[in-house]
Amino acid sequence: MATRNLRDGVLSVYDKGRAHHITVSLDAGDLSWTETQNVIEVSDRGVLDHVRSGDEAPMDVSFSLKYQGLYASGGVAGITPYEAIKGVSGAAAYVNTQASDVHCSSLQFQVLNTSDTAEETIVFRDFYHTSIEFAEGDEFNTLSVTGRSFKTVPAIS
Repeated sequence: MATRNLRDGVLSVYDKGRAHHITVSLDAGDLSWTETQNVIEVSDRGVLDHVRSGDEAPMDVSFSLKYQGLYASGGVAGITPYEAIKGVSGAAAYVNTQASDVHCSSLQFQVLNTSDTAEETIVFRDFYHTSIEFAEGDEFNTLSVTGRSFKTVPAIS
């Protein structure tokens, strides 16, 4: 199996039922996620005895992309990643993946093989952003998205 890099991945943002989606260009190639396992360490009279599972924790997910515009009305064709992640403007019809007042969507990351077909699919369900950061750059501006998937592990197929 060949080592994969930023040229081998495609990220898509989906709504509930997958009726609406966009593909995000991850030119910066820095999608990352962190799974957290909370563990309770139990001692018996000061001596380590055993470990137990602690509370579940959602996954942290982050990625960056080259900035093209926040809203399609600003000259960008189609729905922008900013709109899809927030469920606003052109993506106002995106159906929330969770029954909550916080907009949630599903992120699907496909790792492609040499013939550009999906070799592995990683899905972060019920993703919500916690911060979106804009940064100006010499060669290009970037939009960095940080958030959480309200699941403990991604769905991998």
